[in-house]
Amino acid sequence: MARDELALYLTLSPEFGGTRFGHFEGLEVRLGADNERCHIVLPEAFGVAREHCKIIRQGDGGMILAASGEAPGIFLLAP
Repeated sequence: MARDELALYLTLSPEFGGTRFGHFEGLEVRLGADNERCHIVLPEAFGVAREHCKIIRQGDGGMILAASGEAPGIFLLAP
């Protein structure tokens, strides 16, 4: 598998600024408002918890989106 195929990018929807984050090569990427615990840090004004969710990459190329215990909810929009 090529290196580009292993990288993970995350793009926020336009109403949240459309910012693109990445590339991330680790197996887990954490998203939230805490800049010490999270790889992607968003303002709490966006409604995110200190550690909101994580994306876990699977060996077969699949991914799991998991809410943290602090998250009020997560939404995944796919094109």
